[in-house]
Amino acid sequence: MEQKKKLMCGLCHLVMVCCLCVFFPIVRAQSVYQLSVDNALPNNYVRAILQDKYGYLWMGTTSGLTRYDGYQVEVLKPSTMSNRKLLQDFRILGIKPWGDRFLWIRLRSHLYSCYDIERNTFVDFTGNGSYSQPIKGYTILSASDMMVWNEKGEGTRIHFDGEHFTSVQIPLPVSDVVNYIQAEKKEFLVAANGIIYQYRNGKFVHSFSTFVNKSVRKVTEASYFGGSIFLTTNDGIYQYHLQSRQMVRSAYNPKQPHVVLDNMGNAIILALDGSDVFYLTPKKTYHFKDIYSQHLLQLNSEPRYQFYAAGDGKLWISTYGNGVFSYDTQEEKLSSYADLLPSPYAFTPFVDKSHNLWVALENMGVYVINFAQSEARYLYYNGDRAGINHEDDVRLLKRVGNKIYISNLQNGSKVADVALKILQVFDGYHDDITAVAQDAKGKLFVGTRKKGIFDVDGGKNHVHSDDPASLGKGKVSDILFDRKNRMWVSLFDAGLEVYLNGKFIHIIESKSLQARDMEMDKQGNIWLCTSGGALCFNPDEILRNHKAYHMVHVSPTDLVNDEVHSVYADSKGRIWIGSIGNGVKMIDGKDTITYTTRDGLADNNVQSIVEHRQSGDIWLGTDNGISRFRKGTFNNFYFGANSLENACTENNVVELDNGNLAFATHHGVMTFNPNDIHEDKPVFPLAITKIEANGISIGELEGDEARLDGTLTRAKEFSISYHLNSLTFYFSDFYYAKKNGSSFTYYLKGYDKDWSNLSRINFAQYRNLPVGHYTLHVRSCNANGVWSPEEIVLKIEVRPPFYASWWAYLIYTVLVVLSIYYVYVNFRRINNLRNKVKVENQLTEYKLRFFTNISHEFRTPLTIIKGDMDRLKTVDKVPGEMKQPLSSMAKSVERMMRLINQLLEFRKMQNDKLQLALEKTDVIAFLQNIFLNFNNIAEGKHINFMFLPFDKSYEMYVDRNYLDKIIYNLLSNALKYTPSHGDVALRVSLNDNRSLLISVEDTGVGIEKSKQELLFQRFNRSSYSHDSIGIGLHLTAELVRVHHGEISYHDNQPQGSIFRVELPVDEKVYEEKDFMAVDNAVTQEENCKPRTALEMEYRELPPKPLNHYRVLVVEDDNDVREFLKNELQRYFEIELAADGQEAWEKIQGQKPALVVSDVMMPRMSGYQLVKKVREDAKFTDLPVVLLTALTADDKKLKGIDVGADAYIEKPFHTNILIATCCQLLEQRNHLKRVYGQQPAASAKAMAPEVIKDEQDKKFQAVLDAWLAEHITDPQLNIDSFAESMGYGRTTFYKKIKRITGTTPNDYIRTLRMNKAAELLKDDRLTVAEVGYQVGVDDPYYFSKMFKNFFGVSPTKYRTGK
Repeated sequence: MEQKKKLMCGLCHLVMVCCLCVFFPIVRAQSVYQLSVDNALPNNYVRAILQDKYGYLWMGTTSGLTRYDGYQVEVLKPSTMSNRKLLQDFRILGIKPWGDRFLWIRLRSHLYSCYDIERNTFVDFTGNGSYSQPIKGYTILSASDMMVWNEKGEGTRIHFDGEHFTSVQIPLPVSDVVNYIQAEKKEFLVAANGIIYQYRNGKFVHSFSTFVNKSVRKVTEASYFGGSIFLTTNDGIYQYHLQSRQMVRSAYNPKQPHVVLDNMGNAIILALDGSDVFYLTPKKTYHFKDIYSQHLLQLNSEPRYQFYAAGDGKLWISTYGNGVFSYDTQEEKLSSYADLLPSPYAFTPFVDKSHNLWVALENMGVYVINFAQSEARYLYYNGDRAGINHEDDVRLLKRVGNKIYISNLQNGSKVADVALKILQVFDGYHDDITAVAQDAKGKLFVGTRKKGIFDVDGGKNHVHSDDPASLGKGKVSDILFDRKNRMWVSLFDAGLEVYLNGKFIHIIESKSLQARDMEMDKQGNIWLCTSGGALCFNPDEILRNHKAYHMVHVSPTDLVNDEVHSVYADSKGRIWIGSIGNGVKMIDGKDTITYTTRDGLADNNVQSIVEHRQSGDIWLGTDNGISRFRKGTFNNFYFGANSLENACTENNVVELDNGNLAFATHHGVMTFNPNDIHEDKPVFPLAITKIEANGISIGELEGDEARLDGTLTRAKEFSISYHLNSLTFYFSDFYYAKKNGSSFTYYLKGYDKDWSNLSRINFAQYRNLPVGHYTLHVRSCNANGVWSPEEIVLKIEVRPPFYASWWAYLIYTVLVVLSIYYVYVNFRRINNLRNKVKVENQLTEYKLRFFTNISHEFRTPLTIIKGDMDRLKTVDKVPGEMKQPLSSMAKSVERMMRLINQLLEFRKMQNDKLQLALEKTDVIAFLQNIFLNFNNIAEGKHINFMFLPFDKSYEMYVDRNYLDKIIYNLLSNALKYTPSHGDVALRVSLNDNRSLLISVEDTGVGIEKSKQELLFQRFNRSSYSHDSIGIGLHLTAELVRVHHGEISYHDNQPQGSIFRVELPVDEKVYEEKDFMAVDNAVTQEENCKPRTALEMEYRELPPKPLNHYRVLVVEDDNDVREFLKNELQRYFEIELAADGQEAWEKIQGQKPALVVSDVMMPRMSGYQLVKKVREDAKFTDLPVVLLTALTADDKKLKGIDVGADAYIEKPFHTNILIATCCQLLEQRNHLKRVYGQQPAASAKAMAPEVIKDEQDKKFQAVLDAWLAEHITDPQLNIDSFAESMGYGRTTFYKKIKRITGTTPNDYIRTLRMNKAAELLKDDRLTVAEVGYQVGVDDPYYFSKMFKNFFGVSPTKYRTGK
C-alpha cells in the first residue's frame, strides 16, 4: 500500500512537471518580421526593393510605388498624384537608382517612369512629353544622363541639368540593339548580329565586325565586366577585350549559359538550370553549384533567380521555388535560408545599409531578416505568446539560495534553478506568494497576500490575531533577515515589524505608509520602500528607539508624489532608489544625483534595479523598457513585441549564474545576456518623414499654405498658415532590424514643458497650436539602446492671419495709442468743457444776478427820464430842432425798458417763478399795435411787411405782457435776419376754435437742419442768432409754455423761417390764480391811453450837407442806422444799407467816398465786406470805418488785418466819428494829389476840401462869390482880397489855408485857370481874350500859366490834340 502511495505521488509529481513544461515554455524572440497587406503594403506582390540615400525603403508592387520608413508605408500611385499620366501603369516590375535623386521604374509593356525623390513627385524624364513611348532598353550613363532606345532602333539621349530634362535624338546604326554599354570612359553599342560600334564625336564607328567562329549567328546578351564585353550567343559566351580589341571564347561556358550583373557590377555566369554558377569579382572568381534541385527543374521549364551582393562579401540569391541562398565569398560556402521563410518562392533579395535582408515572397509580401540582432528570451506561463492576459503577469521573481521563486496572480507559484530550468510547482499555501526569504540557518519563509507568513521548514504559519504579539494585519510585502538573523517584515497596510523571541514587535504602525520591499546595504542599514520615500534605519538603533529612522525623498517639490518601488545597494556602496514618476536617485556618499528621461532614462517609473557583476553596469527595469547605466550614460532596450513585455513589475529582477539577467514583466519573464547585446549604430540620421496639417499631407496643400526650406527629411524650418494649426509630425531613424523597434522622445519648445516619455510611437501630434514660433526636438533610441547621434531640430512657425500679423499689431498699437490719445484728449476736452460749463453756468448765474441788479438800478434813472419826457408831452410848443431827438429818446427808453423787463422775466423763468396775469384782450388789435411799432424798421430795410389777421377783432384771455414779449422777439429776429426787399408777415388764424395760431414768416437766412432741434435751448448759438447768447428764443419758448401753448419752427419755402405760436382759446385750461382782477384800473387806463405826439416817431427833413461826398452807412439795427444818418447827413450825402450784402451791391453800383459799417450783421459781416472791398482793385482806395461793440483786442486786430482804415468802439462820440470820416477823406484827397497823374492844380479843382462846420461853408461861399466878381481884375492880390473880406492879412491867409488847403494866391490861380478852361470851350473867344477875362493881360504869360496848370497849351486844350 505504501509503495502504491509513493507511486501515485511520483506520478502526480511527474504530471505536475509535465504541466509546468507545457505552461512555462522558453521562447526566443523572432529576428524575422513580415510586411504584408495586413500591416503595411497595398498588396502582397512585391517585385522590386531599393533603399535611397535618406534611408527610405522603396518597393515596387502591382498596386503602385510604395515608400517605407520603418513605421508607415506610403503608396505613390496615379490616384494620389496631380498628373496621373506620368505613371501609366502602376504594376511595377523593377526599380533602379538613377543617381541619388531619381528612381528609374520599369512597368509592364516596356513602359518606364521616373520619380524625383527630393521633390516627391513623378516627372517627365524626356522633357517633351514623349515618356509614354515604349522603351526596349536603357543604359544609365551618369547621375544626369541616360541612353534609351526602342524596337525601331531609335535612340534618345536624356540629360538633366539640375532643373529640367532635355532629350536629343541619336540615330542608331542598327535597329536590333542588344545593349548600350559604357566602359572605360567609352560608349559601345552591341548589335544582335554581333557587330560592336563605338560612339565617338557624335557618330557610331565599327569597333568589331566579324566572329572567328562562323557558327555564331546571334547575340542575345551583352554585359561589361573586368575590361571585357561578355556576349551571350547561340554558341556560348564570348569575351571582347577592349584593350586588345580581340574576341575570344570565354573560359566560363556552362550549359545554356546566362550572364547577369549584380548590383555592384560583378558578373554572374550560370547555367540556365542553376547547376553551375561562376561569380566573377575584381579579386577572384568563385564557383558553386546546384541552386536548383532536379525536382524543381522538372517543375520549372525556365528557372527564375535574382542576385544581390552585400557589403560583407555575401552574394544573396533568390529562387522561384527553392528559397533563398547566400554565398559567402570569404568562406566560399553556399548556405540555404529556406527554414527562415514560410515560402520557397522568393524574389528580389536586398540588403539594406543596416545589414538586414529583405526578401519578397510570392503573394506573401516582404520578410525582413536581421542576423546581427541579439535579443532577449521570454518565459511564459501561457504557451501562446500572442495571448496577452493576466496568466503571464509575473508578480514575484526572487532568488533564494540556489533557487528562483516565481509567482503569478492566477496560476500560482513555481520554483526553478538559477539557470531558470523548470524544477517543480511551488504551491500549497492557498494564497498568492508575495515574499520569499531564507534565514542564516537555511530555513525558508514565505509571505502571502492574506495568509500571513509560512515557516516552511518549521511547519508554522504566522497570521494576524487578537494577540498583540501576533503578526500585523494585511499583505506581506517583503521579508528580510539582518546580520543578526532577525526577521524584518514589511506589511503593505500595517507598516514595519520585527520577529524576536517568538513575538512580533510593531516598530512602525501606519496604514498610509504602504511599506513595500526592503534592501540591506553594506553597513547593515535597511532601506524600506514606501509611498512617502525611502525609509532608512539601523536595526539595532530602531529597536531601542522606534523613531530612529530617516526618510529620503525622491520628489524634488511635491512630497505627495514620493512613491518608491525599488532600492538597490551596488558593489560600490551606492544606493539606487527607483521612484514612480521621478526617475531614479543615486546616493554616493554625500553626493546625490537624480536621473530622469531628460537624462536618457527609458521611463520615470523605475520598478526594479540590479547590477551586472561582470561589467558593473546598472540595469533598471521601468514601465517602458530596460535602461542600462554605463559611465554616466543611459542606453535603452525594448526587447518585447508589445508594451506589456517591456513593462517590468515591482522589484522583481535577478542575475543568473551564467551572467544573464532576468526581469519580471507583465507578460512573462525576460532574460538576456548583457554581453551579447550589440550596439547597432544608426546608419541614417533621424528625420521627419511626413507632416500632416489638419489631417492632410502638406504635399497636397495648395499655394503658399505650407513652406519648407528644403526637402522634408533635411528641412530646418517649417511654416504653416494659422487655419492649418493641427499638426502631426512623423519621424523615423530608418532602423529596420526590428519592426517598430526604435523608441522616440520629443519636445516642442514653446509649447511642451518637458520631453515626452520614450515611446515606440513615431509621431508627435499637436492640436490647435496657437500662432507663434516653436522648435521641435526629436531623439530616438533603437532596440539595442543606441541613441541617435543627432536630434531633429525643426523651427516651426504658425503664421498669424492678416489681422494678427506683426504689421497688423503695429497698426492696432498705433490705433490703440491714437484711441487712448483721442479718449484722453476728449476726456480732457469734455472735462474742460464740463468745467467751462460749470464756470459758464456760474458766470451766467453771476451775470444774470448782476444784470438783474443792474436792471433794477437802470429802472431808477429810466423812470426819471421817462417822467421828464412825460412832462415834455404836456408842452404845447416844442422847438423844431428838439422834436427829432425827443422822438429818438422815447424809442430808446422804450427799447431799454423792454430789454430790462426781458432780463427780469428770464431771471423769473430760471427760478421757476413765471406767473400768468391773464386778461381778456382783443388780440387782433393788440397784435396790430405791436406790428405798427416795426413799420419804420421795415421801411428802412425796404422790407415788404404784412399783417394778415383772420378777422378784424377777436377777444380771448392772454397775458398781454408775455404775449408782447413773444411777438416782439419773433418780429425783431425776422426783420433783423431778412435782407432788403424781403418779406416778413405776421399771420393770425384760428385753429378749429381750439387755439389761436400766430405765425411770423420771413424770407431771411433760415436755420440749418442740424441746429433746429437746439433752437429753443438756453444759450444755444445758431446761425439765426449768431453771437447772441440765445436767451431770446429760449425765453419766448418758456413764455409760450407758461401760457399752456406750443411754439415750433418750420422752414419757409423757398427760403426763410416760420415760427408758429399756438395758444389755447379755452379759458378752462388755466387755473384761477392765472387770471388778473377784472376791475384793475391800471390796466384799463393803460389800454385806453391815446398815443401822444412824442410817442409817435418824429421825422425831420434832412438838411443840405456841407460837403458833396457820398458816405455809405451799413447797419442792421434800424435805430442805430437812423441815428448815424441823422448825425452824418449834416456833413455828407448819406446812403443806407441794412447789411454787408446790400452794401456790396450798392458799392458796385456807385462807388461812395467813404463806408461806415457795423461789424456783426446777417448775410455778410463787416469783416467780410471789407475783405471784398480790398480784394477788388477798383475799390482799394475806398476808406472804410468799422463800428462795433466788440472791444476785444483780437477783434480789433482782425478788423485791421482785413483792411479797415479805422475801428471805432460802441458807444462813441459823434464828433470822433465825424472827425475820423473827414480825416480819411482828406488823406484820400492828399494821396490822389501826390500819386495821381493829373497836375496838382487839376487835382485840386476836382477834389474840394472837406468842410467841417457851417461858418466855413458860408465863408467859402462869400469868398467864391467875391472872387467871381473881381476875377477879371489883373491887380487882384491877397491884400485887396483880405481887405475886402474884412480880415487882417495873416489871419486871412491862415483861414484860407485851413479851409481850402492852399495859399490865397494859389487859390486865386486855380479859380482863374478853371474859369479859363471853361471859356476856352467857346470858339468865339481868342486865347488872348480868354486871358483878359480871367485877369491876365499878357497872352504869353497866360499861355505859360495855363500850360503849367493843365500840362497843355490853351490852343491844344481847345482842340483836344
